[in-house]
Amino acid sequence: MILLIGASGGIGKELLPHLAKRDQVIATYHSSPLRALPKGVRQIKLDLSSSKEVLKFAHHLRQRANKIIFINLAALSVDDLFLNLSLSSWKKVFDVNLHSSALMLQTLLPKMIENRWGRIILASSVVAEQGVVGAGAYCSSKLALEGLCKTLAHEYGRFNITSNLLKMGYFEKGLIETLAPASLQEVLDRIPSKKFGSVKNIFHAIDFMLKADYLNGASITLDGGLVR
Repeated sequence: MILLIGASGGIGKELLPHLAKRDQVIATYHSSPLRALPKGVRQIKLDLSSSKEVLKFAHHLRQRANKIIFINLAALSVDDLFLNLSLSSWKKVFDVNLHSSALMLQTLLPKMIENRWGRIILASSVVAEQGVVGAGAYCSSKLALEGLCKTLAHEYGRFNITSNLLKMGYFEKGLIETLAPASLQEVLDRIPSKKFGSVKNIFHAIDFMLKADYLNGASITLDGGLVR
């Protein structure tokens, strides 16, 4: 079973048909339900900022799932300078981008250990490494995923459970849709091919991560050679 967290975003929607060809998919969304679901996909509303909801969902899934593939694409960013960032906004960003994964994996890992098989893929961003004005909470939370990923690889690799990180650049869907034309051009000028990535490249990277059982604790950067 594939668990796709954050499926209602631009990238998630594009990935669903590809993932559905591989296995049954549980797709979560927060405020925008998915339409025209591919065969084999079931969607569930989930508020990742609520630890109570996250734990309830994870325990329900643990009782029914077998051979779990965990993919988390969820991302929340609050655009504000660090000095102006409220504690509640900081905590919400971390709840969605980091704590939700930690809570779900603490619940689902025993099932993976029992099956002696599991695949964990966490999505980060090249923006988290660069640092961006007004994205302090986002960058901090996404960068923390790398530490979690490597720790899980060390602790549970002996059970044939792999944990890897996908660092994404700019694609035709997702974050790119929120940028102003001038910002889009500035980004394009830093990409050698002068084009944004196709989401199919993300699927190819995920497919490799799922198949390669010797890839563990790794970070794959998928950004078209973006000049930092």
